[in-house]
Amino acid sequence: MNTPLHRELAYYLYHQGTLAELYEGQFVVIKNDLVLGIYDDAGWACPKTKKLYGGPSFFVKRVTPPVNPRSPVPTR
Repeated sequence: MNTPLHRELAYYLYHQGTLAELYEGQFVVIKNDLVLGIYDDAGWACPKTKKLYGGPSFFVKRVTPPVNPRSPVPTR
């Protein structure tokens, strides 16, 4: 995978556990291995980040806990 935001996605995945402990449910903005901001609403994340940092692209993602593929799937 070599997309413009590959580096930011890799950073998010590497730090996902820590981010989830601190900011689960919020939106993280990442650019060049740097967390630019944490927001409660994605609608605020993009315009505020553009205003503060400019630039055409950055990574915005709702913070979720990592999924453990070895965990048993709950049944009902």
